[in-house]
Amino acid sequence: MLVQVGGHPGTVHDHGAWVIKSCLETEAMFYHATYHTDPDEEAALIRAKNALQDYLPACVGIADPQGVWLPGWPTHASTPPPIPGAYSIALENLTAPFRHANVCDIKLGTILYNETNPMISDEKRERMQRKAQETTSAKFGLRITGWCTYDAATDTMHRTDKQPGRAARTKSDVARLLIDALQLKDARYARIVREAMLPRLDALRTSLQSIPVQLRSTSVLLVMEGDPVSLNRGRTSPPVDVRLIDLAHSHWSNTPDEGVQRGLNLLYELCRDLCTQLLG
Repeated sequence: MLVQVGGHPGTVHDHGAWVIKSCLETEAMFYHATYHTDPDEEAALIRAKNALQDYLPACVGIADPQGVWLPGWPTHASTPPPIPGAYSIALENLTAPFRHANVCDIKLGTILYNETNPMISDEKRERMQRKAQETTSAKFGLRITGWCTYDAATDTMHRTDKQPGRAARTKSDVARLLIDALQLKDARYARIVREAMLPRLDALRTSLQSIPVQLRSTSVLLVMEGDPVSLNRGRTSPPVDVRLIDLAHSHWSNTPDEGVQRGLNLLYELCRDLCTQLLG
């Protein structure tokens, strides 16, 4: 089952193991540049692109607004058909391995727009700068944009939208939201976060220290099995996933993104400390 807690509603379509996402040309081209390396590129850049792929949804198809696959795509026999009308990308469905996925979407970075884009208007630039300053983005490099959790007692998904994250101002505010989003009042989930999610977050932040990419307004998606029966049976292994999504404003550069590093470092520290408070 597809679970979408951030982004633009109606742009992601479920096809089982894959999703088709209608997107801007910039996002399609970022995926294309990342997954289709040029033989003439420097070896260091090729290694960086391969390293970033480990933290992105697998991309198996990119199509133009006419619904025609770009050269070299698709790369998988079961790739679902593109959707005409906009660029579309066929991506791995990150929630497919989970019976009932708990999902938390966290926007990363201190800059929420592509400052190298010559087409961006002064009005949009000012609006995005103001949004960063008025929320936790500019100061902490992250903003929680929404989450959903599974309630086994009622067999329902509980969704929380952008408003609590927009209202947060302090590290304590962010920590309180993470407690709800990751169910960190429950020792079982705290152990999963400590044993499975924190190592993945640590690997991500370490990798990004040496990847020359500016991840503007990109989100880190935290996915965790929310079904107690599946957890008891060890059905999902590992019971978590951590990926980067929403790459429409990202671009390859000469240096890593320091704002994203700031956000990931704080996210790691808050999750670690919250687990320690509960588990010791």
